[in-house]
Amino acid sequence: MTQPKQDSHIAFQAIASSLNGVILTDIDGRITYANPAFVAMFKYDGLRAVLGRDAAELFADTNLRSLADVEQRMPDAIWEPEELVSRHKNGTEFPVMVTCTTVRDEAGKTIGRMASFVDISALKHAQRKLEDREQRYRELVETANSIIMRISPEYRITFFNKYAQAFFGYSGEEIVGKNVIGTILPRTDSEGRDLQGVLKETTAHPEAHGINDSEATCKDGKRVWVHWSNRAILDGQGQIKEIMCVGTDITERHRLKREATLYRRRLRQLATRLATAEEQERHRIATHIHDTVIQTLSLGNVRLGGIRAAADAAGLAAEREKIEKVRTLLESGIAECRGLMSDLTPPLLYEVGLGTALQSLADKKQRLFGQIITVEADNQLNILDNARRGLLFQSARELVMNALKHAGKCRIGIRVVRVGAEAIVEVHDTGKGFNPAAENLFEAGDEGGFGLFNIRERVHGLGGRLEIESAPGQGTTARVAVPVGAGLGDPAGARPPPHSGLDS
Repeated sequence: MTQPKQDSHIAFQAIASSLNGVILTDIDGRITYANPAFVAMFKYDGLRAVLGRDAAELFADTNLRSLADVEQRMPDAIWEPEELVSRHKNGTEFPVMVTCTTVRDEAGKTIGRMASFVDISALKHAQRKLEDREQRYRELVETANSIIMRISPEYRITFFNKYAQAFFGYSGEEIVGKNVIGTILPRTDSEGRDLQGVLKETTAHPEAHGINDSEATCKDGKRVWVHWSNRAILDGQGQIKEIMCVGTDITERHRLKREATLYRRRLRQLATRLATAEEQERHRIATHIHDTVIQTLSLGNVRLGGIRAAADAAGLAAEREKIEKVRTLLESGIAECRGLMSDLTPPLLYEVGLGTALQSLADKKQRLFGQIITVEADNQLNILDNARRGLLFQSARELVMNALKHAGKCRIGIRVVRVGAEAIVEVHDTGKGFNPAAENLFEAGDEGGFGLFNIRERVHGLGGRLEIESAPGQGTTARVAVPVGAGLGDPAGARPPPHSGLDS
């Protein structure tokens, strides 16, 4: 007989110490016991203020006249609590979760009821805040001027905001639940890219494809381009539940980009043709100088040699001296013409290669100016077409002359190398240097004739670049880089003229 009493004592202790508010009522619904948590929850002054009160007073719903009414609302009794509205002592209402069960004596006769209360005010407040945030989020998403959609890992569209509906021409009912492939994304775009493969990679690894551009299709078949920003939405186990996709219309930007690419390609083709035509024109002028001017001057010099011999035989010393002066002028003119030919089309440049031609240039300038000029050349560049070969040589010569004019007494190095798909000529000096930001380096019509401006414009036309690095007291490095180009070897009709002539 002691065991039931012990069990009752243990149960009573558990009720008394429970964090839930617990009451016991008699068969008439009057409160016979309340634990401390209940007294505090309903804001009574103490247990005495609770005992004997009708439990129906605890509820705001006037249809609940007793705990029996509460119990009837609970089909599975204690296992499914009922959400109700209760009143504090001062009449203030607050939400509670209530469980209610019948209390019976040892004979099974109903002697009262027990009810447990949980104050869910904080939970309700948090739910309202969450609902408010969700509502604001939905309003923001729906009114955003961006495409916003969510897709499942199976590529099904689960959300499509109003802007997306207007942009693609689908209503929400038409598009939600459909596969994104075949609706707004074609299987392959107009450039042949496999968009289904891209989508597969995006949904499998969204962190690696957070941002991408892709072609899309409107309901009417119109092709558009969209810049996408993608983010994974994870479930409680860290698995991908959905992909949030935010898109921006870049159709016009993509069109302009394609046009710019096309214009750049055409510009480079034109620049290549102009460079080739210029090189051919240099060859034509050099050939004309050789075949007409030098030949005429040389023939005149030979004939004057015959007249000089006749003057010697006749003892006409004064006339012989005059003839010699004329012959000296002719020989000077021939030398000038040959120098001009060499400047226009250096024979070594075309017959041997760029490195050898630059070494010859360095030797001449070193003898003339008395400064050390070294050359380091990559023989791979001998395969360059004449247009690029000529441009690099003319650029290097201009840069060497700039160093000789402005750097002061110093060492000058010329380096020619191929790096990937680029041919690079670099001219470095150890001279006094300057501040490039403070100089107008690309003033058209620079006294150098060819000028940095002309180098830059011609190089840019071929898709290359000109870089100048310098600082006061630290020398200067000028670098010209041009694409090697697809057309290698000598273009037809661009072979250099012979540089032999009639001897005097």
